[in-house]
Amino acid sequence: MHPVITAVVPVFALIVFGHILRRYNFPETTAWDGMEKLIYWLFLPLLIFKNVKDSPFTSLPGLGTLMLVMLSVYGLVLLSCFLSKWAVSMPGKDFASVTQGALRFNNYIGLSLVLALAGKSGVAYYAAIMALAIPISNAASVLIMAHYASHGPVPWRKTLLIIVRHPLIIATLTGLGLQKLGLQDLGLLDIGIGLLTNVSLPLGLLCVGAAINLNDIKGARYALAASCGIKLVIFPLATAMLAGYAGLSQTATIAAVVFAGLPTATTSHIIARQMGANYQLMAGITGLGTLLSLITLPILLLQLSH
Repeated sequence: MHPVITAVVPVFALIVFGHILRRYNFPETTAWDGMEKLIYWLFLPLLIFKNVKDSPFTSLPGLGTLMLVMLSVYGLVLLSCFLSKWAVSMPGKDFASVTQGALRFNNYIGLSLVLALAGKSGVAYYAAIMALAIPISNAASVLIMAHYASHGPVPWRKTLLIIVRHPLIIATLTGLGLQKLGLQDLGLLDIGIGLLTNVSLPLGLLCVGAAINLNDIKGARYALAASCGIKLVIFPLATAMLAGYAGLSQTATIAAVVFAGLPTATTSHIIARQMGANYQLMAGITGLGTLLSLITLPILLLQLSH
C-alpha cells in the first residue's frame, strides 16, 4: 500500500469516527464540550511544548531556508485574504473570520500525518514551523479581529493580553526558552507529559470530528470559499513551489506542505466569539475546511510523493 494512504487513512478514520460518535450523542454533548476545553487548555499546549522543547532545531539542515519559505507564504496568504475582502467589499466581521480560517491550523492532524510520513526528523521540522507559526497566526488573527470585527476600538492592552495569555503561544515560548537554556530534561515531569501527549493525539482527532457540524456550512458562500480556498489550495501549493525552488530536503518539504495544507483549528470559533467576529461563519469555515481536507490533503501528499 502507498505510504501516503497508510498515513492518511488512520488519521482521517479517527476524525470520521469522532463525528459519528457525536452525531449519535455518545457520550453526551457535555462530555465532548468538556473534552474540547481540556484539549485546548491542557493537552494541545503540552503537546506543542514537548515537541518544541525536544526538537533539535540547531542541528536541522536548511532550517533558516525553511523559515524564510514559511514567512514568505504567510505574507502571500495575508495578501490573498485582503484581496478577497477588496473583491466583494466583504464586511469586517466576515473578513476577520476568513483571515483566521486561512492563518490558523489543526495541529492534531498535522502532527499525526508528519509522524506517519516522515518520522521523528519530520516532527522536528514541523515543531520548528510551529514555533514560528503559532505566534504569527494567533497574533495576526487577534489583531485583525480587533481592528475589523469589534463594535468599537479595542484597547491595545486588552488585545495584547489576549495574545500573551493564549495557551499555545505560552507553550511555544516556554518550550523555546527551556531549549535555549539547555533545560530539556525535566526528569519525572517529562514522563508525565509524555503519557498525556500520547493520549492527546487520538483524543484530539476524535474531537476534530466531533466538532464538525454540517448545519454550520450554509450561507456566506463567498467567504466560505475564500477562506477554504486560500487555506487548502493557495497556502499548500505556494509552499510546495517555494520549497522546491529553495531546494529544501524531502523531509522538510513534507513537514512544510502538511502544515500548509491543514484545515483551520477547531477552536477558532471560540476566539471569534470573544473578539466580535462572525463566529457562525467561523464554525462553517472550520467544518467545511475539515471535510474538504479529507480530499485535498491526500491528493496533495500523493502528488508530492511522486
